[in-house]
Order: sequence, then structure tokens, then C-alpha cells
Amino acid sequence: MSLKVITETVNPLFSRREVRVTIDATKVPTKEEAAKLIADKFSTKVELVKVKEIQGKFGTTVIIIDSDIYDNAKEFEAYVKKTKKEIEADKKASDEKRKANAEAKKAKVEAAKAEPVSEGAE
Repeated sequence: MSLKVITETVNPLFSRREVRVTIDATKVPTKEEAAKLIADKFSTKVELVKVKEIQGKFGTTVIIIDSDIYDNAKEFEAYVKKTKKEIEADKKASDEKRKANAEAKKAKVEAAKAEPVSEGAE
């Protein structure tokens, strides 16, 4: 896939670069794949790239990708709104972590109860 930059605008108010690129591909990439391509091209982390839109037209191999590249993770978290799917995934992960911690604590208590108490020699 060849990547070509159409426009690159620096937006100092939001600490980001607004980028529009085209790629020549036989299939439309996912947002994750597009973010990785853009991060590689602009030498940044994938976590700092927000793909806003992927446009492909029927019968052509040219795909246009609109994205924002943030300067740091703090700015990314401040300005990028999470989708409902991302919020639910975060909630599910935190619930699983909490359950795992509760089970570990319960296992530790059970192990302490099962441990025999030594009362001297008989």
C-alpha cells in the first residue's frame, strides 16, 4: 500500500496535526490498520492517531483517510471522545479485573484458614 499525504494542517489549539492521506489498496483498511499506516508514515505512536473517516469509492483502488495525530497521550485523552463500544470494553475489563482480585483475595483467606495451627509437640 502506497501512502500519499494530501493535506497536513497543524492545529495548535488542540495540540494535533490534522492529516488527509490517500492509499492505493485493493481493499479498504480497518481503522486500526489505517492508524498503523499513518503512525508509521509520521513516525509516531499508534495510540496517538485518531482515524476519523475512511472513504473509498466503488470501482477504484484509491482510498482517502482523514485522521488526527495528537502530540501526547494527555491531549489525546482530553479531546477524543470514546465510543460506546470502547466504554463498554473498558467497563468489562475493569469488572473482570475486580472479579479476579476478589477471587485472589478469597483464595488467600481460604488458604489461611486451611493452614494448620501448630500448638506445640504432643
